[in-house]
Amino acid sequence: MIWTALLIALICGATGLYVLKSSGTAKLPILGSFGVICGCVLIYFSLGNIEYADQPHKALREKEQELASLSADQLIEKFENGLKEKDSAKARLVLANTLVRLGRISKAQLHYKAAYELDNGETPKITMAYAEFLIMLNNKKINLQAFDLINKTLTQDSKNIKALFYKGLYYAQINDKPQAIKAWQTMIQHSLDIPYHNMFKQRLKGIIKTFNIKYSEIS
Repeated sequence: MIWTALLIALICGATGLYVLKSSGTAKLPILGSFGVICGCVLIYFSLGNIEYADQPHKALREKEQELASLSADQLIEKFENGLKEKDSAKARLVLANTLVRLGRISKAQLHYKAAYELDNGETPKITMAYAEFLIMLNNKKINLQAFDLINKTLTQDSKNIKALFYKGLYYAQINDKPQAIKAWQTMIQHSLDIPYHNMFKQRLKGIIKTFNIKYSEIS
């Protein structure tokens, strides 16, 4: 049941963020992020937590009203306390992503690491999410730990666009132009069918230009 609850919460949260960001109001992405964690917690406790599975509808409503009155920090703490060691890595990844949006970086780092360890490095999405977080922490510089996670992602999924991009970026950052071009050439080959290819292509041109690499060299 928890899988269903978290999936619904994630879909609702993502939809909310899209609508909020489209409105153009500066504070709304923060409210959207708050909505994600609220949605996750409310649905988790009303549907996913076995503790409440047999409670009548009225009791569930009261629980939802109680949770709705909590602050963002209190909701995060409630959600964290509800996580057990056996809970899925995906649940921790949802929480880690939400914590980043709310600016709780230290807490997010703990949950990205926990998600990766619980997953045993078997799911490309989780492995790459942890790598991207480490890159963000290091001011977009790719250190050896992040590079190792990138390579593990490619072991799991050799066509992973994000991993191939960051692999090329790592080599570009250490001035290994041939290896950077090789990684990005492979990435281009596997990105031709993605819906946002043209936008992706334009952004990529700007990035590789900073390393004195022309798009013609990788296309």
